[in-house]
Amino acid sequence: MIPQWTTFDFYSAFQRLMPRGRAWRKDAGAVISQVLLALMPSFWRLVQAATYLLVDAFPATTIDLIPEWELSLGLPDFCTPLSPKIHQQQEAIVQKLTRAGGQSKAYFIGVAASLGYTITIVESAPATRIWTVHATPTGPTSLFLAGQSRAGDLLQQNGSNTQLECVFNLIKPADTSLIFSFP
Repeated sequence: MIPQWTTFDFYSAFQRLMPRGRAWRKDAGAVISQVLLALMPSFWRLVQAATYLLVDAFPATTIDLIPEWELSLGLPDFCTPLSPKIHQQQEAIVQKLTRAGGQSKAYFIGVAASLGYTITIVESAPATRIWTVHATPTGPTSLFLAGQSRAGDLLQQNGSNTQLECVFNLIKPADTSLIFSFP
């Protein structure tokens, strides 16, 4: 459980740490008490920020550390465009971290699902490694979400298929050719 301290809790703690004696009056009207009361909101904000760091360090819930995550992972890249929406940035970070790699059709179907696509893959001939990827024509839909979207964002935005093509061409096995079919 995360402790929930108030500014008065900090004030009381600091009062107890003050030296004893006539020069260090502890009544509410003393100058030192007023100075401490003025400083305690800063300590409260510091503890709140430190506590929130535990939440913010997790990629799926990060807000303040999005730039650090993106810098570490090389985002935005040519397959993941810059997004103004926080939840889309979080999704891009999680997808980049969790994409382990693979060569099976099941792996590629899973990657497409993580990007918001429903696809099927038809292998033309096993010896030639030509895959036809059948996908939905508009890609994933992004909805306006209270608390995550910002003023000026569209209420609904359909994705493009260029991200699917880009990611697949980036991670496909070298001997595989991909043909994309969007009905």
